[in-house]
Amino acid sequence: MSMKNRLRRFSSSPPVWARRLGKKDVVTASRVSIPRNLAGRNFPHRLTDVAMNDVLEEVRPTLSGCGLKEFNMNEMDERDISLLWERGLFIGTATKEDVRYGKSVFMDDFEKMLVTINELDHFWIVTSLPGMTLRRCLENASTMEHCIAESHKLAFSNESGYMTSFVELHGTGVRLSMTIYIPGITLDWREEFVEWIGELNLEVGGPFGIGIMPENPPLGGSILQVSCNSQNEHETAHNLKVMEGFAEKVTDIEIKCRQNPSSYARDIIGRLWGVLPNRIEANESDVAAGLAVAMLGVWNGMIDEFEIPNIEKMLYLSLYGHLMSIIPDCAEESLDETRASLVKSMVGGSGL
Repeated sequence: MSMKNRLRRFSSSPPVWARRLGKKDVVTASRVSIPRNLAGRNFPHRLTDVAMNDVLEEVRPTLSGCGLKEFNMNEMDERDISLLWERGLFIGTATKEDVRYGKSVFMDDFEKMLVTINELDHFWIVTSLPGMTLRRCLENASTMEHCIAESHKLAFSNESGYMTSFVELHGTGVRLSMTIYIPGITLDWREEFVEWIGELNLEVGGPFGIGIMPENPPLGGSILQVSCNSQNEHETAHNLKVMEGFAEKVTDIEIKCRQNPSSYARDIIGRLWGVLPNRIEANESDVAAGLAVAMLGVWNGMIDEFEIPNIEKMLYLSLYGHLMSIIPDCAEESLDETRASLVKSMVGGSGL
């Protein structure tokens, strides 16, 4: 199967972060990232294109031998890169301009394991699984790290541990993340939630990758990725407990918001859901906000003519890369019209 066909196949199934969006699901996915570098080589941002390609050629047999398939970034266009980024399968910015010769992504068929080459570091090992599964993800990432270390000497210092391009990731370099779906909190408890996150010293970003919460987060802010970094094994063990405690508490708060939305939330549900299906044009934020309140409305019986699976599909199919994948002849200038039309067709029950 060609790389293009493998990419297109992705859009026919939900990304890992969108596979558990049930009434009682709050932590939809877990993710562990481990950066590693080859000993004796500069970090990718200090390498020439030729040197970066040398790294890729050196590690390609190892990753293929670990059962991963290659997706060469230089053979992709902007739409392909966006599709990978939206599915959490690309570490970096989703723009073609940032793709240099020698960058590549290796992954399995189930999107549970991927290794990026020459993005932020020579290797960026990422494992993802649905639900609150951080410990299993850490085990899987460690297994892949050992597989790589058997064939390649990794940059390591007795004083600092594993060397990475980010000083805060020196040591073990383990990054723990989980994706949470919080439409109830987004409407009824947002300010308190942001303050609480700050007290826990956790980073909050959009669902697709690293970074602090943007001013206009993807998917209306109802799907977020919460993360923390560890520099040694003690910190990793501590952070696992912090993340598990956070998951338990945020689930309790979100479920209460879903079961008993405030009068303000009920008003928003009615108004936004009434507007969304009738739009002539709709951007990603418009759709995300409408879908978040639609999910709440269905769970509370306020919206009874709509099926949850259609909402789940639209959460990712309305994103740029996915939309362009299922409708490849869509013109950029008519993207918002096409997205609005997709929403109407699914609201009407016709699906895709």
